[in-house]
Amino acid sequence: MADDLTKSLFILTSCPDYKTGKTAVERFFAKNVLVKYDTVHVVETESVSAQNNGFWPAVDHGVSANRHIVKKMVDELQEEGFGHTDSWDTMGQGYASSTLHTIAHMLDGFFGIDSVFYNLVEDSHWLSPMCLGRIKADPGAFWLFTVEVKSEGPDVDRVPFMRPLGTE
Repeated sequence: MADDLTKSLFILTSCPDYKTGKTAVERFFAKNVLVKYDTVHVVETESVSAQNNGFWPAVDHGVSANRHIVKKMVDELQEEGFGHTDSWDTMGQGYASSTLHTIAHMLDGFFGIDSVFYNLVEDSHWLSPMCLGRIKADPGAFWLFTVEVKSEGPDVDRVPFMRPLGTE
């Protein structure tokens, strides 16, 4: 279906092994109140321990992708005439305010559909120097999971999935 959303995500966890981390990732998606996907598939062959050579390139790719998304949204705000904070008090409800809202969520660590890399250790879209140090000190205790997510077309009513327990 043309309206399906399918994407690949990178999820960082602190865990001793693949099985434990996979459970944590699945729990994260199952308990997320605002973002629900119809399908969440952890790709075992593309999920790696920090001891694996592919770990750091994948982390760098994910963090860079998040930065690119934020930059693109900032550029969109500028195009809409809201490139400076002193203009925000005149911003009406709509596309620009929604874009600003999404930027704030990306910066403050609130997982959303725009996320490419998400750090479950710190509830963040980034990797702090402290977490980086922890990973380098004990690489066997961290895993990066590749997760394929999919949401089906617009015929599915998404509003109930945005409320706790599907209620208003």
